[in-house]
Amino acid sequence: TTITDTVSSPPSRGDKPVAMVSPIKLCRGDLLNEQAEVYVNTVSNDLLLSNGVVSRSILKAAGHTLQDQCKQYIASNGRPKVGDVVVTGAGNISSKCVIHTVGAIYNASNASKSERVLEGIILKCLEVCEEKEASSIAFPALGAGNLRYPPTVVARIMISTVHNYYQAICSTSCIKEVKFVIFMDELYQIFERLLQHPEPTVSVGPLEITSPVAVPDESSTTITDTVSSPPSRGDKPVAMVSPIKLCRGDLLNEQAEAYVNTVSNDLLLSNGVVSRSILKAAGHTLQDQCKQYIASNGRPKVGDVVVTGAGNISSKCVIHTVGAIYNASNASKSERVLEGIILKCLEVCEEKEASSIAFPALGAGNLRYPPTVVARIMISTVHNYYQAICSTSCIKEVKFVIFMDELYQIFERLLQQHFRPSVAAYEEEIPNLLPIISSPHAIKTFRAGAVMVEIVCGDISNDDSDVIVNTTQPDLDLKTSTLLQKAGPAMQRTCLAYIDQYKKLEEGKICVTPATGRLKCKEVFHVVAPNKKNTDSINQAVTTCLYEAESNKMKSIAIPAIGTEGLSHMPEVAAQRVCEAVINFGQTNPSVLKQIRIAVCQEDMHQVFISRFTKALSTESNRLCGKTMHSARSKEDNAKLKSDVPSEHKVSAVLIKVYAKDPEAVQKTEDNLSQYINKKFESFALDNPGISQLRPDQILKLKQAADGLNLMVDVDTKLSQIQIKGRKDNVGDMKAVIMEMLSEIDREAMIIKDREYEMRLEEASKRHEQLKVQLRKEKFEKEAQRKKAIESEVRLKREAEEKDLIFVKGVNEKLRLKKEAEELVKEASEKEARLKREADEKEARFKEETREKEEQLKKASEIQEQLKKEAEEKEILLKKDAIEKARLKKESENKEVLLKKDAIEKARLKKESENKEVLLKKEAIEKARLKKEAEEKEALLKKEASEKVARLKREAEEKEARLKEQAREKEEQLKKASEREKQLKKEAEEKQERFKKASALQKEVKWQYLKAGKYEDYNCDDSYEIEQAYRLYEAHSKPAEFKYKKGSQECKVLFDKIPMKEVNCISKEEVIVQRIDMKEFPSSWEQTLQTEKVTLSPSSSEYISVKKGFESTVPGRTFIKIERVQNPALYTQYIGSKRIMDKTNPPGTINERRLYHGCAEDAVENICQNGFNRSYANSGSLVGKGAYFAPRASYSADNTYSRPGASGNKHMFVARVLTGEYTRGDSGLKEPPAKNPSKSKVILYDSVVDNMNNPNMFVVFYDARCYPEYLITFR
Repeated sequence: TTITDTVSSPPSRGDKPVAMVSPIKLCRGDLLNEQAEVYVNTVSNDLLLSNGVVSRSILKAAGHTLQDQCKQYIASNGRPKVGDVVVTGAGNISSKCVIHTVGAIYNASNASKSERVLEGIILKCLEVCEEKEASSIAFPALGAGNLRYPPTVVARIMISTVHNYYQAICSTSCIKEVKFVIFMDELYQIFERLLQHPEPTVSVGPLEITSPVAVPDESSTTITDTVSSPPSRGDKPVAMVSPIKLCRGDLLNEQAEAYVNTVSNDLLLSNGVVSRSILKAAGHTLQDQCKQYIASNGRPKVGDVVVTGAGNISSKCVIHTVGAIYNASNASKSERVLEGIILKCLEVCEEKEASSIAFPALGAGNLRYPPTVVARIMISTVHNYYQAICSTSCIKEVKFVIFMDELYQIFERLLQQHFRPSVAAYEEEIPNLLPIISSPHAIKTFRAGAVMVEIVCGDISNDDSDVIVNTTQPDLDLKTSTLLQKAGPAMQRTCLAYIDQYKKLEEGKICVTPATGRLKCKEVFHVVAPNKKNTDSINQAVTTCLYEAESNKMKSIAIPAIGTEGLSHMPEVAAQRVCEAVINFGQTNPSVLKQIRIAVCQEDMHQVFISRFTKALSTESNRLCGKTMHSARSKEDNAKLKSDVPSEHKVSAVLIKVYAKDPEAVQKTEDNLSQYINKKFESFALDNPGISQLRPDQILKLKQAADGLNLMVDVDTKLSQIQIKGRKDNVGDMKAVIMEMLSEIDREAMIIKDREYEMRLEEASKRHEQLKVQLRKEKFEKEAQRKKAIESEVRLKREAEEKDLIFVKGVNEKLRLKKEAEELVKEASEKEARLKREADEKEARFKEETREKEEQLKKASEIQEQLKKEAEEKEILLKKDAIEKARLKKESENKEVLLKKDAIEKARLKKESENKEVLLKKEAIEKARLKKEAEEKEALLKKEASEKVARLKREAEEKEARLKEQAREKEEQLKKASEREKQLKKEAEEKQERFKKASALQKEVKWQYLKAGKYEDYNCDDSYEIEQAYRLYEAHSKPAEFKYKKGSQECKVLFDKIPMKEVNCISKEEVIVQRIDMKEFPSSWEQTLQTEKVTLSPSSSEYISVKKGFESTVPGRTFIKIERVQNPALYTQYIGSKRIMDKTNPPGTINERRLYHGCAEDAVENICQNGFNRSYANSGSLVGKGAYFAPRASYSADNTYSRPGASGNKHMFVARVLTGEYTRGDSGLKEPPAKNPSKSKVILYDSVVDNMNNPNMFVVFYDARCYPEYLITFR
């Protein structure tokens, strides 16, 4: 009943596989009948061992101590979760421990997750064995009972997991025997079959894949890929050997000069299978080096690598990598971390001059990277690195050592796909229209006319073509599409925006969306799935997509198996219609689209498409070669196929064949035809900024008009260019149509500008009304303050009267207190007399009681004397009656008893007498004490009464003094209140006057500061003071700063900064300040509406400021004159543009700059009159076709720009230029590029520069955005 499996261990390079004994032993029967150091049990999360056959048998054999340990675990840690294992002792069983596993019920809809849970449980059990140093473990059939796992799944997972684990660490593992103890016969047979009949070796393309179990041939577990490097143009592809070698098994079984390990940032090598195997093989010196690193440098960060020696391992070093847990919401960042780690490992190899390095599957374990992501990043990173420096790298071999079968297969598949030779490299070598097979397994390549056609088997969302096609429903709901998983919700939002505009996607039309998320393409074409009843709709959908891709300048497109969605058409029919559309498109010789990829998901359907294309292209090739003279399709089919092509893509073409007697005659005929065509036909290109504003419906009208005139029109909105080809007479008509449409666009733009101007006027009127309301509000507030001052005065007078009344009340209170003191004295004397009287009465009462007690004592003594006398008399009688003693014996005894009683009574009376004497003494002492207390109390009352009288007298005097002081202070307050009222009245008048001036000034000038990304107004007073200081600065060029109090903080405004700034004197915090001139023209201008140049006085602040800015970069020049240019029309346009830019650009943007523009003498008057028009102002094409300005005068002073005139004088303008938001320019730009082309192509940058970090020149494209402020004439 025992089967032992023998497998091949991973061979070293160049060796044959060596037989390796598998630890798996298959046994039939009860689990506890097999000897093992560790037993595995399956339980629910309540850890009750009374449930289940295996649990009950273990509980019965081990005893109830096992159940007690389970209860203690739950009390300490709570119930275990699915996938957890709980280790307890073995009780009465002769083993080291029992492992209780908590599994999950098998979920067929998510089988991969259920299988991962079972696989994780098995691995945890094996790790417990390693920790306990157990040499054997016994498993039941995990999951085959109540957890409902299919028997084949249980057998496959248990066998493969144990095999892969043992294969990975067989050299270091302490486990020598893993027993699968199966009770059921059917399940035993399944295990037996899977162990005895492993999967054979299969061949896929150029790669040999070896199954986990040994086979008789000498197969290898290593894959080495040979790839083709990109060939140069016209050369044959040159083979380049990739350094990647794919190996299966344990990392340390592969020979390498550097090994890579994955650790956490604490560098503990006891965690993780790979780390533990390296630590066990290398020795503890490796862990000591890691601890030394942390002591010296601290814990490494995510993405770092730590290099240590190799200890007992025969290699140069071990590289420990610290990765990050995979974050699906930010997958690109996680992938960059992994890519950086791999590159750092390769760089360490270069530094150590190591020729080989061995990687495990980095990130595929605890870091939770998806297996496909791990394989893709590792393969592409190594390949790109080696491709870049293959000629100089010392690395000759990079081993990917994988021990999990599924992960190994993923690496294997991606290696085939990644190193697939490029079809485009051999384009010149391929015969026209003949099928080419580039891979025997998954891809077929054909040539159809000028187009390469690839038929691949796979998911289209992974394709890297420029365009991928998606078939959908008219409502563009992508929830059921696999594309949404890669594209993300952004694409669904774009599709919903299309539906909002057009209601639905009609059949035959395309919704074009940009690629989003993790898609590798540029655009996605969404088309409606073809009609089930009409196969022509398949042809039409494919044709429309191909021509749309050609129109959009796309070089490659990926198309799914259109028509096979939900088996709406037979695969043969769908393949035939797709094939016809592709071949028909290829015969039109497209100029841009050169590659068509047809992605088919299912293998059987993939073969259908290949066979259909092979047959169709072979027939077409024979027809063109003259072997088959009849057409592949009937005339009706050809007419129908042509009708499927959208009208905007139809091109009339004529094939002319020339037959002549000799080549010279053919050449002459060709020359005559060319001359005729050139004479009758014309190619015209129109450049106009308005072309970029054309809407899709206008472009469609243009193309329809071109079709009517038999012309070819190509509209490029990005370059603002339209190209027209056709007959000359028709080209003129087309020009008129285009110019009319551009005029319409200009009219629409003017209407929009008029609306914007009206909106600005409306906003200005609203602001005016708001200012009026604010003035009225402030007026009301001042009136309210005046009323408050009057009310304050009345309140102070009332308070003074109240204090006088309080003073009178104080006097009355003093009299009342005096009267109360006298009454208290009287009351004290009366109390004293009463107490004396009570003491006398108490003393008399005590004397009376004492007298009564003395009389009682006297009576008692008399009774005692009487009794004594009677006793004596009786004694005499007794003597006399002695003779009669016998007779009177009884009487004598009675009397004797009476005498005894009398004696007792006497003793009692004596004792009572003594007690009364003691009591009298105590009463005398008490009387003395009471008398003393009465005397002390009387003295104390007298003292308290005298003190109270003195205190009341003193308080009355203090209260009287305090009232007098309060009355005096009240008088002073009334006096101060009247003075304060006068001062407030004066301040109110001054403030009102100042407010009038500030309000008047605010109509001319407004000061604002930038706060939280938004400009806020200074208050009226601060704005007035800053403006006065600024005018003083403009008049005298000093002081350059103005200090003032802003709340409780002291601040200063720096006028000489560009832009102006406000600085907090304490915190040194800076904010941008701007001055808005509310007047139409600058105050320094002459009050005239004529364009003129005003010569500045050399002593004026304007002259000094302009000269200073010029001489900062161009010293030593002679100034002839500096003139101010006053052009009201240009200035009005410029100010309007500036206001719009200030409103549209983000707060804090430096929209305006003072720049320099050198020019020739003959251009000066034109610039002064008409601005910097590009027809006469210095312009160029270095970074764009616009007007050029320099931030430094030295640049514009060069003779290239400021060319000397006949008199030797040179001219340079100091211009105010609206640069706004800028970007790097390009020589072909006729306008600034769009800020975000994916969102809007009409929102452009304001200017372009030559260098983003340190611009030497600014280029603007609109005349209204630059104004010639000063003209400098110099030598």
